[in-house]
Amino acid sequence: MRLKLTTRNLSNSRKKLRSALMIGLSFIVVTALGQRKEKIHFGIKGGGYTTFYNGENYDSKHYGYKIGSTTNFHAGVFVEFPLSRRLFLQPEIVYYKGGYIVSAPTRLSDTIFYDFDQRLGYVSIPVLLKYRLKGFAVYAGAQLDYLFSAKESIDHSDNYFSVRDQYEEQSISAIGGLEYTFRFGLGASIRYQLGLINIGKPKELGQGQGIYSEDANMKAAGLFYGIHWRFGKLRNK
Repeated sequence: MRLKLTTRNLSNSRKKLRSALMIGLSFIVVTALGQRKEKIHFGIKGGGYTTFYNGENYDSKHYGYKIGSTTNFHAGVFVEFPLSRRLFLQPEIVYYKGGYIVSAPTRLSDTIFYDFDQRLGYVSIPVLLKYRLKGFAVYAGAQLDYLFSAKESIDHSDNYFSVRDQYEEQSISAIGGLEYTFRFGLGASIRYQLGLINIGKPKELGQGQGIYSEDANMKAAGLFYGIHWRFGKLRNK
């Protein structure tokens, strides 16, 4: 019975993910069709992602473990269309891999694990409001994240097992950043992600370890940085 429920829950999660992606794609298509063709610009992007999770989880709050950052990658597509001469709306679809290391400050015993490597994969839909002056631009917006995968390894092992049931399926972040784009389309950007809700499912003490207790709270935070290619020449005005 437990296996059936788990399989059913996983199937429902994937359906939610597909629905979210369809909504995101539909939004981009409808938006694009609502503008004149020569004003729409599509692009691709990719680069690194370094995590800075805020708060405490089960191990850090109750056993003194330290939460460390990790660096991984992100990749995605975007579409940009004008609201005015310098103001633009930019929806995106991005896949990124994050995570964190939970490590004991000192050796506890021969039977207690020392390090936990949490690897999280998300499909996100950022919607950004961008202000551009020549090649420079600043932007801010919101990002809706859907959990794609969650795995854990212990003590630097190459064997990872699923911990998807310990995390919320969805999370929301605020985004802010800046970029520079050359006239021929190549550009570089950096943005900061500030999580607004708890990413883990809380568990009461005594109901299994989990990664959270009822009084623990940890939110995603990270730095996206990389390059992009914007199809079509940029107006240098």
